[in-house]
Amino acid sequence: MKIADDVILYSKPSRLPVDEVAPQHREVHNLGIRWGAWQNVRYQPATCNSAEGDFKEGRYPDTTPPSTAAQVADPQVMAFDSAWRLMARRVPGHAECIRLYYVERDDLKLICRKLILNAGNFGWYISHARSMVRNIMRELDS
Repeated sequence: MKIADDVILYSKPSRLPVDEVAPQHREVHNLGIRWGAWQNVRYQPATCNSAEGDFKEGRYPDTTPPSTAAQVADPQVMAFDSAWRLMARRVPGHAECIRLYYVERDDLKLICRKLILNAGNFGWYISHARSMVRNIMRELDS
């Protein structure tokens, strides 16, 4: 009995490539990149100095230092951030995947190690996470 050449028995499902983004997720992917850049600028490590020296005489300069204006965020980035925060409460694993991929910019192996995820399924996992963000953003818009 001969099996046809185009039939493959016991084949695994095709895996999604990690570096390719589906056309319907292109906008969410670009928004995620902007959100990650905004998160990296927004949260900088701060230091706490002792306040004892502030009360000594002659400490304050005669002029007031210029104030730093708050960073104005893009409304789309804020909508992505709100959707991600809702997603973090509903499905924390997918939200963590989005954060590691766009904010931390970790590589595939490190993300899979942190999430205890098979590297072959990462393309599927991030695709579902992007779909969730997109659907939550639509839900918030309506």
